[in-house]
Amino acid sequence: MKLSNVIVLITLVGGLMLTAALWGGRPTVPDERMEAKMPFVRVVTVQARQIILHVHSQGTVQSHAETALAAELSGVVSHVAPRFHAGGFFRAGEVMLEIEASEYSTRLARAKAEAAAADMALAEEYALAEQADHDWLEFGNSPASPLALREPQLRSAKARVLAANAEVTEAARLLEKTRVRAPYPAMVRRTAVALGQYVAPGGLLADIFSVEKAEVRLPVEERDLAFLDFDALSMKGKLEAPVRLHGRIAGRQVEWQGRIVRSEGVFDTQTHMVVLVAEINDPYALEGRLGQPSLPMGLFVEAEIAGRTVDGVVALPAHALRSGTLWVVDDEDRLRPKSVRLLRLDAKWAWIDEGLAPGDRVCLTALQYAVEGMRVRPEPFEEVATSTENRISEDL
Repeated sequence: MKLSNVIVLITLVGGLMLTAALWGGRPTVPDERMEAKMPFVRVVTVQARQIILHVHSQGTVQSHAETALAAELSGVVSHVAPRFHAGGFFRAGEVMLEIEASEYSTRLARAKAEAAAADMALAEEYALAEQADHDWLEFGNSPASPLALREPQLRSAKARVLAANAEVTEAARLLEKTRVRAPYPAMVRRTAVALGQYVAPGGLLADIFSVEKAEVRLPVEERDLAFLDFDALSMKGKLEAPVRLHGRIAGRQVEWQGRIVRSEGVFDTQTHMVVLVAEINDPYALEGRLGQPSLPMGLFVEAEIAGRTVDGVVALPAHALRSGTLWVVDDEDRLRPKSVRLLRLDAKWAWIDEGLAPGDRVCLTALQYAVEGMRVRPEPFEEVATSTENRISEDL
């Protein structure tokens, strides 16, 4: 080997040894600096639970029944009840107003007199018919005709008694109609007559509505029908589903309990929604149940209809889901994507029934650049876990 080649080889080996020595003696980067570059992420440990799905809607409270109360006879209003005004309450059968009854009292007295006369005429006719039968048996020598035995006269007398009694019944009915009574537990919406005013048959007296029950029409989207525990479009069977209503009165949130009692059974052509009807008993708390606030007619309320009970569901904040994928943090604190199946998604919550295992730590922090295998520093987010727990507890 030539001397020049040996020199070159020695130079290269020396350079490599020097480079290795320099590389081995470089200062190491502290672990703290590496950890400082790993982003903090908030995580929540999921647990599958049994939940009751709710369908949300809203509507206006209206009465179960409304009536335009009309006069059945003519006359002057002779008396009005003290509560005969807008907002006045009457129990079923309670007198609301009275129409002058003297004419109808006279008519009843005449009808009773006619009935008494008809009864007397019938008694006389019985006596005459009995005498005619006796005389014919004693003196007659041929079969007697019905007329001779006074059979037609007896039938006529009986008919007059029936007609007279019917007149008494009708006169008594008209006299009773001079007292206008509430047909059901009712509240007056508006009055149309006053004391001393003349009314004619069919004339409007007042608009009233039932306070026995209230109803709320709740439109439900087609996609939400799958979460209900009954067939909202079926006309068979009876719908019974709890519903929770809440609205604001005097600046505070108030809650009432009701139930779904029926469906209108058709889709609205404009909104493509089907209407369910909720019923609330004793909306004005007139039965004295403690703690129940009044539910006034016309109030706008929001509703939560209790739906299907589902097992093995995980509830997470909706923002944790990104394009149908969740990021979970594994045991080595590395990000891993997971595809999940959504049972339901609303503005606040994502309800997941497939794709997550108990104990998975779901990343709630929105990272600008999330890469599979990326190391992070997880931080348990107890607030979300607690609020999720509370929401599930409310559902149950």
